[in-house]
Amino acid sequence: MSDPRLRSAAILLILAAGSIAGCATVGDRTSPPLVPTRYQTRTGPFVVFTNDPLPADSAVIKQLHALEREFSETLDVTLGAAEPPIEIYLLTDRKTFEHFLTFYYPELPQRRAFFLGQGERRVIYTHVSDKLEIDVRHEATHALASIAVGDLPLWLDEGLAEYFECPGADGGNPDDLRKLRAALAESWTPDLARLESVATVKEMTPLDYHEAWAWVHLALDGDAERTRFRAWLASRAAAPDDARPFASIFGEVSPADLSDRLRSHVANLSEQSPSRTPADIAAVRPARAPIVRLQEASADVLPRTARPKPLKGFFARMRDFVLGDDSTN
Repeated sequence: MSDPRLRSAAILLILAAGSIAGCATVGDRTSPPLVPTRYQTRTGPFVVFTNDPLPADSAVIKQLHALEREFSETLDVTLGAAEPPIEIYLLTDRKTFEHFLTFYYPELPQRRAFFLGQGERRVIYTHVSDKLEIDVRHEATHALASIAVGDLPLWLDEGLAEYFECPGADGGNPDDLRKLRAALAESWTPDLARLESVATVKEMTPLDYHEAWAWVHLALDGDAERTRFRAWLASRAAAPDDARPFASIFGEVSPADLSDRLRSHVANLSEQSPSRTPADIAAVRPARAPIVRLQEASADVLPRTARPKPLKGFFARMRDFVLGDDSTN
């Protein structure tokens, strides 16, 4: 900007705007920060950040404590005490969370929760809702798996999260079971090889999530399979490039026989809970919109190592205008 009169006018405009513009908050100057940091509640490997005090015996803290125990005992893994804590930012409500996504992650669709792994940091963003416990358990499972095992195939990472997301279900997931039960009636055929070929979240269909849960449930259902699955995870944690195929957990079984075995497993699980109705299932696990997970790169989510810059605010844009900086976000 070469005209000094224009530059002076712009500076005056910035100063005038300073009396009415605010920072990254919702509402007026007395509103809480958009990203909650005022209060911290620590439980095991998790630290929960909130704008209001969170009782140590709150439902979400109890679920995180239970999840840590269930995850460690079920998979026979130890979470290193030296690891940085898993950060969970619990926003006040859906409106605040949508505002947060728009400000910090405009590239993402509006969703209820997501997990971001960036270097040694593992961060979960979500908001208070009637589905909070399920959302937190699901995303926290991604974080725990990244600590205990490291990078996992996308489908297996999601299968584990589905397995552990329902409070007090011991790996049972009524929604996944109900959808697979319906798929069996449509002559659904599991295909582990195809599932293993899925590389991005965008490629995963709802049925893929249900099938991923079923494979994990099958791997943890029998004593022999559970032992081999635990060993498989330990091997992958020690040497990710040398891990044996997941199918080896089930011994020398042909792909067709293994597929039949999963179908039988799902059918038997259905028979074990004949009294469950859609209403019962909804009461345990309410219907939900897809959750964004940032552990894989795709056209509509970000890679692990990337974090978008916040959108430039009014002051920043005016400063660039005054100083002649034409860079964009």
